Amino acid sequence: MGIFNNVKLNQGNVAAAKFRLPEGAHMVGEYKREYEESIYHPERFWGKAAKEIFWYRPYAKVLDDSRKPFYRWFTGGELNTCFRITGEIVQKVRDQIGTFARLKQAVIVKRLPKTRSGKILRGTMKKIVDGKKYNVPSTIDDPTILNEIEVAVEMTRDEKKR
Repeated sequence: MGIFNNVKLNQGNVAAAKFRLPEGAHMVGEYKREYEESIYHPERFWGKAAKEIFWYRPYAKVLDDSRKPFYRWFTGGELNTCFRITGEIVQKVRDQIGTFARLKQAVIVKRLPKTRSGKILRGTMKKIVDGKKYNVPSTIDDPTILNEIEVAVEMTRDEKKR
């Protein structure tokens, strides 16, 4: 017999599972309250959890059950999980290297612009970040990467303004 005795629909029509602890184990205190809330009141539980993270675009509703049995969580919301990690990277650099490094902002991109020989175009990236005009080098392997970096930098600037 598995760890779940059975799966049933609770009063909100959200699938809930009856959890069976290993013999001799007991849920106590706050953990038990949190667990029970997550099973019997998932919308409230996840709504509280969602307030702890940065939303690029806030969600309109925690749980949309208008198309049962197809449920949608955090409808209308948009996350940028990179935003939080970049702040942590900046702080880590300051803590471990020192404030003289003066890293103010980090931007996460999927790929870096390189020449066909594999050299990274650091000067071009610096101009993009500084908001200066730049020429697309004729030796660049894929020029669309520069647009991707521009968008990522612009999104980061927009998030900083919020």
